[in-house]
Amino acid sequence: MWDFSDTFVTFDNPAYLFDGSGPGGGVSPVIPSGGPAIYGGRVILPAKKLGETVIMPFDFVSKLSLGETILAGTCTCIVYTGTDSNPASVIGGTATISGTVVNQLVTGGVLGTIYELLARATTSLGQVILISAYLAVVPDLP
Repeated sequence: MWDFSDTFVTFDNPAYLFDGSGPGGGVSPVIPSGGPAIYGGRVILPAKKLGETVIMPFDFVSKLSLGETILAGTCTCIVYTGTDSNPASVIGGTATISGTVVNQLVTGGVLGTIYELLARATTSLGQVILISAYLAVVPDLP
């Protein structure tokens, strides 16, 4: 249970787990520092610098049943705002699966463009689950 007499126990304090069990070793089980965050039903990924090639994680843990596993994962990309005649080129290779996470390598893109990535996971219980995410491409130098 939550002990609201302790001023440090709040819903926005990542040191406390949502089950009320107290400090979680200083690491939030929900939103890792600098990691993806969910806003309005979509994930907003950290901005990618133009010259970077990075792995973007899509964690399906909250959408899986107990014992359910991900069998296959894919990722597609479209332009949300801006201009890019070939947004599919942002996707670098095939998505990989690591536990409850579908990882996708992303590369390139057009400076100032915001992309919408759609990760699809097929599970051991026959579910097809989707997570969409926004990814902004920013300059390499400030």
